[in-house]
Amino acid sequence: MININDVSKKFQTADGEFNAVSSVSLNIEEGDIFGIIGFSGAGKSTLMRMINLLERPDSGAITVDGENILSLSRKELLKKRKTIGMIFQHFNLLTNRTVFDNVALPLELAGVSRKERKARVLECLETVDLLEKAKEYPAKLSGGQKQRVAIARAITTQPKVLLCDEPTSAVDPQTKEIILDYLKRIREELGITIVIVTHEMNVVTRICNKVAVMEHGKVVESFPLEEIPKIEPKSAISKILFNESNSVSEEPKEEGEFVYVG
Repeated sequence: MININDVSKKFQTADGEFNAVSSVSLNIEEGDIFGIIGFSGAGKSTLMRMINLLERPDSGAITVDGENILSLSRKELLKKRKTIGMIFQHFNLLTNRTVFDNVALPLELAGVSRKERKARVLECLETVDLLEKAKEYPAKLSGGQKQRVAIARAITTQPKVLLCDEPTSAVDPQTKEIILDYLKRIREELGITIVIVTHEMNVVTRICNKVAVMEHGKVVESFPLEEIPKIEPKSAISKILFNESNSVSEEPKEEGEFVYVG
């Protein structure tokens, strides 16, 4: 589904050149809920944003659903991005639009007819159990409800891939569990491949079937979640993350922005 082959990305900063991602290769299969975990500055969000070319790699290759996205024209890339939904940690809903109209926005931009828009929006709101909030404005919603609106908005174009950048870090522990349940349901019911970036190991163990650990722009370890009980972490960051995961209670730690690209 998604093949990332030897990609690198550098940024120029006031302190000089910064290697955000260095020679990373990953293979994400159809139907995966693939976790990318690491501390702040590890390069995980930059890596995710290269999957739909919000960040273009300096080198390497990226294939999504059989297409080399680096070779696409601007028009082809815009079309391709409609198959890649995206959710961020900050909800970024339009305050002057109702829940219904926020969810409808990608379809409006895509030129979908009013009748089709209505049917699709109601279907997506039902998926996240927010039909009764369709006429409400974001100011009246809780943080968890706002993130569920962002999820509904991200799946209106029926994407094959859903990218989630720290989707639970802006909500309380109980709501985090609810959001993860909705993401898992979307994978199961709609068959969407999900890539989730997080700094919380308990998010990975709760929802993912595979994980890659990043540090200083590199993937230092990658493995299926089922292997965790028998894995001896090799990197220092993995040892820290595994210890955090083993020490959390059933009550998760307290810790979306939606970006539509069309």
